[in-house]
Amino acid sequence: MDSEERHELKENDLLSSLQELGQFWKKHGRPILYVVLVLVVLVAAWRWQSTKATRRHESGWANLAAATTPEASLITGDEAHTAGLRHLAWLQSADLWLARAALPYDPDDPDSTTDTPQQMLEKAAMIYDQVINDDLAQLPFRISAMLGKASIAESQEKLDAAGAIYDQIMQQAKDVYPAHFAMAKSRRQTLKRLAKPVKFKSSPTPPQNLPGPGTDSGDAAPSDGDVADE
Repeated sequence: MDSEERHELKENDLLSSLQELGQFWKKHGRPILYVVLVLVVLVAAWRWQSTKATRRHESGWANLAAATTPEASLITGDEAHTAGLRHLAWLQSADLWLARAALPYDPDDPDSTTDTPQQMLEKAAMIYDQVINDDLAQLPFRISAMLGKASIAESQEKLDAAGAIYDQIMQQAKDVYPAHFAMAKSRRQTLKRLAKPVKFKSSPTPPQNLPGPGTDSGDAAPSDGDVADE
């Protein structure tokens, strides 16, 4: 077989392959094209959604960092799309309410907030409860919220309620979060000391019939018997 024959065979094989490819495309080309188009759309949609989620996440953390009031922190938490950001923002809101309640309050001051300290404590407690009762909240967030509620109970002189909360914290944090356990244990011991009534020693009774200042004990006034003897 000379080179021309081999060349013709190669051309025939190529032509046959092209014809088979053309037939295959006529039969399956449209479904394949649809699959490719769907894959392109899915990849584009995934990239768009991923970029949107990243920007939204970054925006949420930026809003939390810029929030300086309990109201702003609460809004950031309510609008958060991740559990961690939501619970952290709620804790910040409750902590800010708790800090406000400790400030001097003057109802006649026009610059003073309209909420009384008691109302601020109630708002803080409500937000702490949101964190504690959320099944998605991780244990460190729940423990932080419980510490906040214990502080509220202490400020209201509800020592038994605060002690019960510290007992719960010690039980949950004992084997996993030693720092939280130590903090709760220290506060619990402080409550036990505060619960004991303070006893003051009574003042000693001053001795009776002591001579006044500048009076000689030998010059004491004579008794009735001495006067009668004279």
